[in-house]
Parts: sequence; structure tokens; C-alpha cells
Amino acid sequence: MGKEVAINMEVFETNVSSLKASAEALLFSQHKSYILEKTNISPFTKDLEQMVKAIELLDKYKTLLAQDIQTLKEVGETIRDTDEQLGKK
Repeated sequence: MGKEVAINMEVFETNVSSLKASAEALLFSQHKSYILEKTNISPFTKDLEQMVKAIELLDKYKTLLAQDIQTLKEVGETIRDTDEQLGKK
């Protein structure tokens, strides 16, 4: 008839922690304010512009990922709390 709905918090927290550690390990050693001092050749300067844009996008991705991880953690806690409340009924 009815199926049991539950969350294994240990596994969930381990997975969220692993995801968080992976996100924090995303390091971008390149700097956004790079300039080319020895050339003004168009393909090189355009490539540099694209690299700077890519770094900015990666920074945004890292920020969004951190927000998503926090949301995921909150959802897991809500599921756990709801599960506990339903178990007491």
C-alpha cells in the first residue's frame, strides 16, 4: 500500500559535504586583470579577453554552486524534520 519515504541523513550529509569540498576546491589561478604587455596582435588580445570572461563565468558558477549546496542542505534538513514529525504521529 503506502511506501515509506525517508532520508538517510548520514549518506545525504556525506554527499553534500563531498559536493561542498569539490566546489571549494575549484580554484582559478588566473587573474581577471591580465594584460598583454608585449603584443597587441588581435588574436592574442581577443583570446585574453575571452579568458577573462571565462574566469568571470567560472566565478559566477562557483557562487551559484555554493548557493545551491546551501539550498540542498536546507532541503535535506527539512525532509529530516518532516520525517521525524510524521514518525511521532
